[in-house]
Amino acid sequence: MKKTLLAVVLALLMVVALGLTACQQTVTLTLYDTDGTTVLDTVTVKSGEAPAKPQDPTKAGHTFEGWFVTPTNQTEFDFTKPLTKDAKAYAQWIDNTYEDGRIWVIVGNGTFSWEEAVSGSRFTKKSGTNNVFELTTDLYKDNEFQLTVLLEDGGLAYKNGGARACGSNLRNAGEYMEAKGNGLDSAVNTNILVTKDGNYTLTLITAEDNAKNRITVKRNGDATPPDEKVTISYHIKGNGITYWADALTPATTFKENTADKMELTVYLKQNEEFMFTKMSTKGDTHKQETTYNATNLTETSKTLFEGTSNLKAKEAGYYTFILDVDKKEISATLDKETARIEMNYFIDGTILGGTYGDYMKADKQAQYKMTKNGDIYSIEGVQLNKDEELIIRSHPATEKDLTWSTPRTDYGVKYLFGTTGFVAANNNIKVEESGKYNIIFDSYTQFVTVAKEGKDIYIKGSMQTNWSHGFKSEYKFSATDNKNVYELTITLAVDNEFGMETYFVGSKVGGVWVGLSDKLGTAGDANGSFSTTLSNGDASHNLVCNQAGTYKLSYNLETGKLDIYAVTEPAA
Repeated sequence: MKKTLLAVVLALLMVVALGLTACQQTVTLTLYDTDGTTVLDTVTVKSGEAPAKPQDPTKAGHTFEGWFVTPTNQTEFDFTKPLTKDAKAYAQWIDNTYEDGRIWVIVGNGTFSWEEAVSGSRFTKKSGTNNVFELTTDLYKDNEFQLTVLLEDGGLAYKNGGARACGSNLRNAGEYMEAKGNGLDSAVNTNILVTKDGNYTLTLITAEDNAKNRITVKRNGDATPPDEKVTISYHIKGNGITYWADALTPATTFKENTADKMELTVYLKQNEEFMFTKMSTKGDTHKQETTYNATNLTETSKTLFEGTSNLKAKEAGYYTFILDVDKKEISATLDKETARIEMNYFIDGTILGGTYGDYMKADKQAQYKMTKNGDIYSIEGVQLNKDEELIIRSHPATEKDLTWSTPRTDYGVKYLFGTTGFVAANNNIKVEESGKYNIIFDSYTQFVTVAKEGKDIYIKGSMQTNWSHGFKSEYKFSATDNKNVYELTITLAVDNEFGMETYFVGSKVGGVWVGLSDKLGTAGDANGSFSTTLSNGDASHNLVCNQAGTYKLSYNLETGKLDIYAVTEPAA
């Protein structure tokens, strides 16, 4: 009886032991090098447990980046996830032996541009490295960007399928940034979306293969609020190229070149009078810091221009200006052989009941094509609705079959000048208020204007403090039933000098000066009370009141003439 009981107990113990052995089955994680065959390590654990992450391997001339689910996949192996069967992981490395002499820049919306390398966009190669670049900059929520190479001709490599680092190259961005798209594996060239404002250091490690570029992110602290941040830029301004306004558009702005100088190539007409300015921008406020003129030109460059202060182009052509900021020196070259290419201009966007790309359809080109009048292209009376977006596309006039791959230039929100009531939607122009608008593109200045019909016109002269109309209603002309004629009744004293500033409707920037010294018409009964001579005999560049009184000023936009009528006060 005892023997039988002992046998039963032993049998039960064997069953339990076998059960425990089954419960304690082990699984193995095999860690391979990138080649997929060389075993670097193994980790064995009980089934249902997470494997311990081994010590990082080393390889001469390389930095270990991590363990990944495939040799090329961007998804890191999760060492916190329990294993229930054998698994594999693969090392990925950064090749530190790759020598990269290129100039890397950031492009995007917000502070930066998708079209060129603006000031402050350049990465610096990290000391003692071959292919590690860094940039510290403020970035703001909803900014989107990529990194690319600045080419010798000032172009950007990514625009032609060249070097870039983007969402698929992003690592360790945490809560601060993410790839904008369908995921890192499927959206290879997706943008990087900023999800939290901050001052960031972006570290870029490059490789010959774009797919192996790496971007890491470090948040240093809070960003300077956009309305407090001061940026410096350099621009051209002139009588025709900007109407003497400080126009901070991509067409007028110097860009950083590969020699670490500021560079601008611009087409100038013969006798164009111009100068250059250094501007500081804080929020929506722009301040002129310094001017550059003929005195800053190199000796060899002076032969291209007339003038001892403002410069005047002797010949028409494409001028390239190089500004050495430290030396405050400007050199210039002229290409007068390259002709301006005749272009067709089209409006595009979620407008006219359509969507982006509709302008390329043969049956709709006429609807979207802008009408040419000299340098000015326009479409008038377009119904634009709130939240719709638009942009101007240009194609060589020889291109009849328009596609996304045919050569084109886009003019978006950064080319918008003297216009209010619109905001940025990436590079596009977004409508804030529904209405009928005139859409205008000046192919010489490259200004985009979207404005309601008509002008806002103000008198400006010596009767005002510091010659400032201050946008006050008593100095504003009123539109008449004749859409070309604007009138203002005002009392003037002897020797009051004046002209006008004209603005697009609703705008308080980009005013264009209209000197009236040669604009006097023939119809006004009081025209004879005005001249260009002061009472002391001195000549004026403006119109001068020679007899005090109250007058009605009538300005015709179409003819550019001003007629003045005496206003008789009613008897008491």
